[in-house]
Amino acid sequence: MQEELIVSLSGATLPEAIHQLHKPPLLLTGKGDTSLLETGRPRVAIVGARKYSPYGQTVTTKLASELARAGVIIVSGLALGIDSLAHRACLDAGGQTIAVLPSGINHIYPRSHLGLASRIIENGGLLISEHRPDDATILKYRFLERNRLIAACADAILITEAATASGSLNTAHYALDLGIPVLAVPGNITSATSSGTNRLIKQGATPVLETADILEILNIKDQSHAVAYMPENEIEKYILDIVTKKPSTIDELLVAGVHEPQIIQTHLTMLEIKGVASVNFGKWSAK
Repeated sequence: MQEELIVSLSGATLPEAIHQLHKPPLLLTGKGDTSLLETGRPRVAIVGARKYSPYGQTVTTKLASELARAGVIIVSGLALGIDSLAHRACLDAGGQTIAVLPSGINHIYPRSHLGLASRIIENGGLLISEHRPDDATILKYRFLERNRLIAACADAILITEAATASGSLNTAHYALDLGIPVLAVPGNITSATSSGTNRLIKQGATPVLETADILEILNIKDQSHAVAYMPENEIEKYILDIVTKKPSTIDELLVAGVHEPQIIQTHLTMLEIKGVASVNFGKWSAK
């Protein structure tokens, strides 16, 4: 990783929202490309539950990847769960990401994300913290303090999956105080892992059904390069190769006998959730 860089709060490159915090940090320490904090660089914070469902994993990966390909910087907290999914999806898509730490930047928390932190720097991203670089203290209130910085560094906050008691909702509250748009992905009303996001939408958060919803909030007009989808595995590639050429039934997808019916159906459902494929009158086609 690169040498520590002390970023002064008086610096004009810091987001204005940091100055507007009720309790602004006395200093920021960082490693990486500090220009990612400059005004004019679109940034979206993606946060959510530490324990996520397959649905949460899918929508987080999809939205973070497409935003990154659209040139949006992804901000998150390097935490277990949705945070790390967002960072990794952004990097996999060739994007840049900012990780806000609850400890000093020389003490990555959790330690299991040391490799992810290194990858963020190596790919032109940024780690920031309001603590001294060698501060290894981990206290519960620091996670809440970190959340306010995540909100202040972003132009919009997106919660992809969260239970009612999730700490990520705290980030949304900071965003509301700062006048930053809060967006949430709706989920199954019987799913505990979506109870928090559904409640946010009920309270006025903007529902996100596709990446275009977020880009509209950011006033990014060119969305053409954000909709390209790369198959995540060989089964998705097999399906898309067929349904892109012509609408096909499940029986037609099974004619080659390559995959079991249940496997094909599962992947079709996931492609539909991702907004890549749709079914009409029993025939599947690519969007």
